[in-house]
Amino acid sequence: MLRWGVSILLLTIGLAAPAQALPPEPPPAPLTPADGASVPVNADGIPVTFGCPVYTQYKTGEFTLPGGPKEYGLSMSAAPALGADGRLTNPVATVSGGSAPPPGGDQCAWVLAAGGAQRPQETPGTYYWQVWRFCSGCTSGYETGPVRTLTLTANATLAVKPPRTIYAGYPFILPVTATGVANFTPLAVRRSGGATVGAGTVTSESAQPTVTLSGSTKLSAEVTLGSQTVVSPEVSVKVLRAKTWKTKASDDGAYKGSRSSKFTVAKHGRELRSLTVSVAMLCPTPGMVGQFTTQIGVAKVKTVRLAPDGSFVGVAVPEEATSIRVRGKIGKRKLSGGIAELSVGSCSGTAKFTAKKG
Repeated sequence: MLRWGVSILLLTIGLAAPAQALPPEPPPAPLTPADGASVPVNADGIPVTFGCPVYTQYKTGEFTLPGGPKEYGLSMSAAPALGADGRLTNPVATVSGGSAPPPGGDQCAWVLAAGGAQRPQETPGTYYWQVWRFCSGCTSGYETGPVRTLTLTANATLAVKPPRTIYAGYPFILPVTATGVANFTPLAVRRSGGATVGAGTVTSESAQPTVTLSGSTKLSAEVTLGSQTVVSPEVSVKVLRAKTWKTKASDDGAYKGSRSSKFTVAKHGRELRSLTVSVAMLCPTPGMVGQFTTQIGVAKVKTVRLAPDGSFVGVAVPEEATSIRVRGKIGKRKLSGGIAELSVGSCSGTAKFTAKKG
């Protein structure tokens, strides 16, 4: 109601007398962060301060319409382009005094933030921000301050911890801690020289990509967050030549176990065939945020090679929307530490299982 009242009053005054030139006043002034500063990403928004004194936004005859902190606003954009009104075009975040009242005084402390799936305050990169204020007596309708740049950086760290025993040509799982990295962020594993030897996805600040190496090297993990690339320290990895198998011909035969698991060990304890495991998967309910249903799927892998110590990691992609990974260890006619991971479309699940020969 207040803005409508002001509009009617201005219209009445406008019929009586033309607006006068506004007195010279300093433009809106950004204070912090400094131009070109690097600032850590913040889920709650990027803190900024700026001058927001009372000013004249319209004048005619003896009538003067003042403006205060509530008439100020902020814009943040991924590009420095300005529109006809002098403000940043295509802003990724806009805040005005009406929605974020400042504490008062000639200085304001607000935050630059936006909601939605892509939140700029959480996305590293270079941004442009600007202070502006409403100006009823200005041709463009606004008075604008200078455009400043800021670079948002992620407070993220990666670390890899290779298993003690790795065999040349046999897949293994590389544990990676990904502190400060959001869920579902793709992660790459690179060997010394830059070649990619594995990939995974961050979940709960960790990842377990599958990696295969042909010889000893150094490994590092890498994620891209907006315009920022975060790389872990390199870790030396010793890769052994596959020889002297612990599994024997006596391990060959059919196995059955928990989770309806079954498979066959063959080739004198060097190969696992026709593995199937039942996996309970959680499936998001369409149109219902936070609601899930449970479906039972079956992880199937045709053939997996057993490493000399009896361990195995097998990966299968039977169709475009389905991915499977199984792991465990065969020894003394038993399977221990079995884990089956199954993803079908938006459904996914993990099952632990054990099995025995016969």
